[in-house]
Amino acid sequence: MGLIESFYSECTRVNASAEDKNEVIDMIAQLAVKAKPLQGIPVNVLSNALKEREELGTTAFGNYIAIPHCSLKGIDNFVVGAVTVAGGVDFNSLDKKVTKLFVFIIGPEEEKNEHIRLLSAVSKILSSSDAVSQILASENAGTLKERFLRFYLPRPEKKEKSKVLFHVFVQKREYWDDILQIFSGVEGSYISVAETNNASYYLKKLPLFSEFWTESSKGFSRVIFAVADKGMSNDIIRRINLLVDNFEHQTGVLVTLQNLDYAGGALDF
Repeated sequence: MGLIESFYSECTRVNASAEDKNEVIDMIAQLAVKAKPLQGIPVNVLSNALKEREELGTTAFGNYIAIPHCSLKGIDNFVVGAVTVAGGVDFNSLDKKVTKLFVFIIGPEEEKNEHIRLLSAVSKILSSSDAVSQILASENAGTLKERFLRFYLPRPEKKEKSKVLFHVFVQKREYWDDILQIFSGVEGSYISVAETNNASYYLKKLPLFSEFWTESSKGFSRVIFAVADKGMSNDIIRRINLLVDNFEHQTGVLVTLQNLDYAGGALDF
């Protein structure tokens, strides 16, 4: 199940009241068990699982948002929902501000790859200040769901079976996290990353070029290898173009794309 199928309106509440972090988590647990995949799961079991995840590190990343999530044994599908708290609560946010929007994910313990994809997709949506402001202004659960999914990278048509291979060479650290997140949020994609060196790192070993080498020349250099559905190609390239200023006329990021005659197997994150 993807993000669209996993988002339940009955697990959504707008303009809720809560005094603290524990009260928000308990509310999320009470909402989440309304979804079919979690029916029969005791509320306290889910609440405790969410709290244990928070003990590993806060899921409130700043800008008024948090993505509480956890994995459970004995469930078959994911449940995604959302809560807004108009006044906000202290959720131990990294920027020390109150948190107003909580998008939560509950998933099967065995589905690690899909859990990561959903986290990446939700995080990408909430990285847009426009998306967050529109979602927070929602008057009811239906409106919130519609506004949230409006910013979601659409899924490829099911009839599209062909695959493509992306090579993305990144030499600028400031773009790395966002570019990796673009690919990790694409359903049906498989990703691998290689740590590399700029060519100058090797050229410095040749006497002819040694005068051009300084320690700073090594720089940042990584390559993403990603197999994705061909139907997603234009959306992925468009997002990279929006991310990287003057993409076609600067150095530091290079994207190549090729059609694949065959792609079999799968990779873990």
